[in-house]
Formats: sequence, C-alpha cells, structure tokens
Amino acid sequence: MEYSRERLYTRFSFSALAEVLNDTGAVTRTRVTNVSYGGCRLLAQGQFPMGAKVTVTIQTPTDHFEATATVVYSTANVVGLMFGNIPKQSLLVLQKWIRAAMQEQEKPEAV
Repeated sequence: MEYSRERLYTRFSFSALAEVLNDTGAVTRTRVTNVSYGGCRLLAQGQFPMGAKVTVTIQTPTDHFEATATVVYSTANVVGLMFGNIPKQSLLVLQKWIRAAMQEQEKPEAV
C-alpha cells in the first residue's frame, strides 16, 4: 500500500507522554504533539523505519490509550504513526481527547 500525504482526518494539538514498542521488543519513550482518528505525531530522537509495525501507548494523568500503528513518516525528530487496530476502550479515550481538543479550538480568543 502506498502512503498518500493527503489526510483523511483532522489533526488536533495534543500533548501527552507516549511509548512505542517495536517488533524487537524495544521501547522508545516520546511525546505526542498532535492526534487524529487516523494517527498521531510524535517527537522522537532518531528515525523509525518506514512501514514498521509498532504498538503505541499514550498516557495522560487520567487516561490510557493503546493501539497498533504503522510508521508512515519519519525524520530525525518527528515520527508520524497511522493507527491500525484500536480496541474499543482505547477508541473511547481517543474520542474523549478529540472532543476536548475540538472544544478548545472553538473557544473564542481572549482580547
């Protein structure tokens, strides 16, 4: 499957700690900078192999999200993941985060 740069989902600013588990069992700790129903953007030290299958865990003080994902973009500092299988409980958490981000975006700017 060829990756298209055209996005299917709107991305929202989001900040949380994340861990990425690769197929060798290595864990990389990182930070999420945006999220969508289709995936997320991570800050990372070092590139991830394009097309690599990983498991991503995102943690906030109140919620836990885990899903399989594929690396679709990777530079020395940024990694783009496309979510694969999202368990129902994690999907509910993702929906909560996106609803909160949408409400934050809709707030009028303070003058």
